[in-house]
Amino acid sequence: MGEVAVLKFGGSTLCDGDSIALACERILTQGHAQPVVVVSALQGVTDRLWAAFEEARSGGAGSQLGSDLRIRHRSVCHQLELPSDLLDRLWRELQSLLAKVGQQARAGGVSGHEARDQVLSFGERASARLVAAALRRAGVLATPVDSFDLGFETQALPGHSRLSPGVADRVRPALQQVPGIPVVTGFLAKDPSGNLTTLGRDGSDWTAAVLAQALQADELVYWKDVPGVLSADPRWLPAAQPIERLSLAEARELAFQGAQVLHSAALEEAIHEHTRVRIRCLAHGPEPGTILTPTETRQGAIAVASHRRLLGVEFEAPNAAGVQAKLSAAMVALSRHHQLARHIETSAQTGLLWLVDDESTRACLAALPPHRVVPEEWSSVALIGENLGQHPGLYRLVLQAFEEAAMPLHLAHFGRRQHGQAFIIERARWAEAMEICHSKVVGTPLRMAR
Repeated sequence: MGEVAVLKFGGSTLCDGDSIALACERILTQGHAQPVVVVSALQGVTDRLWAAFEEARSGGAGSQLGSDLRIRHRSVCHQLELPSDLLDRLWRELQSLLAKVGQQARAGGVSGHEARDQVLSFGERASARLVAAALRRAGVLATPVDSFDLGFETQALPGHSRLSPGVADRVRPALQQVPGIPVVTGFLAKDPSGNLTTLGRDGSDWTAAVLAQALQADELVYWKDVPGVLSADPRWLPAAQPIERLSLAEARELAFQGAQVLHSAALEEAIHEHTRVRIRCLAHGPEPGTILTPTETRQGAIAVASHRRLLGVEFEAPNAAGVQAKLSAAMVALSRHHQLARHIETSAQTGLLWLVDDESTRACLAALPPHRVVPEEWSSVALIGENLGQHPGLYRLVLQAFEEAAMPLHLAHFGRRQHGQAFIIERARWAEAMEICHSKVVGTPLRMAR
């Protein structure tokens, strides 16, 4: 085919020697003359590195967790018939860093984002070296490359960074200097001061999108452990079905509403218009998976997504102008911390922002104007599809299904937004609400409003 292709392998497809060998087979047999590979850390490794850092930051050494990671990667080397000491230099560097974090903690100091991101980087760095070595053993020249050496630079907070302008322009000439197949670390970058930083969870998807843009690639493939994008999360709804074609707008809405499709920044990246974007299953090589397209013509919902944990933050003021002022200040503060409000409610004297309830959100609450955290536990469930706001019958269908199930409904965000309609419900009945929307609404034919 003679194509330039960026092939991204997530951690769930790189869990052991057999899966890495299969990934290498996909790289070498898909007919791409110029493949560029992007890898995440091996499955579960980033979480283990995070735990090792937290242990060291609390005054321990994190040495046992670091040792466990060394043993696991040595086992993978053995499975791939690679030298057992292939990654030893990395593990010595990691143990030294963890010991330094522990010493600083015992002396009363606190290690910040910079040290944490350095620790987290070892997952992708190890993975890139394993995959490149496995390709070389298969007789193909391949070179591991740290993405920050290609010009991936950020302009904001470590761990929640945005890439600086011009990254794609720097990447292309840098890649041309790499011998053989480049195996690039996803997730990693450097800030303007040269400190190593990260691009957030699933940031390797973003890395791959930037590379595809820089190279004007013919194809960008995200290799996963699922047969493409599904109509719901199969962990909670086994009846979820693969979606053959998905518009970029639908994919963006899925990600915004909580589906783990791709990193949201990857979907926002200006990928070249001729680049085919696909999400494929590593274990089902011949199957096409899900194709991302510029637009689709649909008549109804094709998927359901959810934020299982929502946090309500309420602001009060004597009048509507005061409410708007507080909401504006809160939105500015959230933006500075790279957080997004998922839903907004306003009235004459109150404003309410609904945020994803996680550690990074809780950490930035102090930066918001005086507020009250809503004590109840809530979730969101959203239906995704083209032109949903033009289907009033969908709204009636959902309300009827919820009423039949006696489902408490706090809020319905239904309007002329084209691709997503969301409902906020009690968290205790979150799974039931997902099943109702999926079984009674997704795939139901609807007529457009006139």
